[in-house]
Amino acid sequence: MTGGRFDFDDGGTYCGGWEDGKAHGHGVCTGPKGQGEYSGSWSSGFEVVGVYTWPSGNVYQGYWAQGKRHGLGVETKGRWIYRGEWAHGFKGRYGVRQSLNTPARYEGTWSNGLQDGYGVETYGDGDGGACSSAAASRAPGVKPPISTFLRRHTPTQRTITVWPSDAVPALQDCFQRTDWQIFREAAVREGEVDLEDYTSAVLGYISKCTEDVTAAPGQSGDRLALRAARRQLTAGVKRAKAAYAQRIQGHFTSNDPRSMWRGIKCITDYNTRDAQCPRDPSLPDALNNFYARFDDPNTSPSTRFTPPPGEEPLRVTAAAEVRRTLQRINPRKAAGPNNISGRVLKGCAYQLTEVLMTDIFNTSLQQAADPHLPEDCHNHPHPQNVHSDSA
Repeated sequence: MTGGRFDFDDGGTYCGGWEDGKAHGHGVCTGPKGQGEYSGSWSSGFEVVGVYTWPSGNVYQGYWAQGKRHGLGVETKGRWIYRGEWAHGFKGRYGVRQSLNTPARYEGTWSNGLQDGYGVETYGDGDGGACSSAAASRAPGVKPPISTFLRRHTPTQRTITVWPSDAVPALQDCFQRTDWQIFREAAVREGEVDLEDYTSAVLGYISKCTEDVTAAPGQSGDRLALRAARRQLTAGVKRAKAAYAQRIQGHFTSNDPRSMWRGIKCITDYNTRDAQCPRDPSLPDALNNFYARFDDPNTSPSTRFTPPPGEEPLRVTAAAEVRRTLQRINPRKAAGPNNISGRVLKGCAYQLTEVLMTDIFNTSLQQAADPHLPEDCHNHPHPQNVHSDSA
């Protein structure tokens, strides 16, 4: 590959690499009388990736194919800037177009340079909403009737409890003073422990004690501390948003093309990797059989296993190992089907080992039965990383 300078008959110039008589490698091409300029990579006479500046001052930074804008790119045109994908010289597939002076903004799908498909648009006065293809393909600045495609759901309220600093010590003291044998004796039916009543009573008691030591925000505790925490949270969210915006803008203020493409990919969530889908034609039937088994009613009567004479049923005797297992629980995880918080199990491991993991579990092994849990607490397994085009 060679390099040099070439002057065109119309006054334009090219300075850069050549190969087989065509622009190849890095080069700068200037239009007649210095109007318009492209600087970037070339391949066999066509632009590949670079920056093009028109005589009007409009700028495009991005990829090219066969002399047309194609791939990811950023166009600054007047008071508008577009970041997203291009197809054969037009805005295509997905992109973000926003005003540099007003809140006006459109983010969504495009076709042949026009808004087409689904997207979210904010107008210059701050009003906006979701629009469908009927509202997306239009001239900029005109407010059409918006066809909302988002499903509206009824707001739900959730109560978040706060754990005071003395909550765990109070629970430890409560459980330490509890006579758990009372629950077992109350659940005896015809000389045998009713595992269902025994488990429900113990879990209900633990839940009630937990509710007594925790509090809902604003109902008890230090209201000044609550307001201060809210202010800190709001300020933290604002700082995080500002830091993220500054980081994204930093990709476009530098002269590094690679940094600019990273910023574009971050905004558009562009991913060139194609998902690998299994081609097994039996996969849909296998998935149907897998999920249908949960809907199949089990009408077969349960049988209780009776150990041979002279053989003791399996029992858990290593209370220390059970206690260490409880102490390794992640307190931030959500409560399981028994509705007992991980913070309670970890903080009160010494007090709950005997009743939960030793007595109830051993009774379950002895009776070869599991305590009943509400249907909405059962977890059905789901296959992971399964994709199929024919499902």
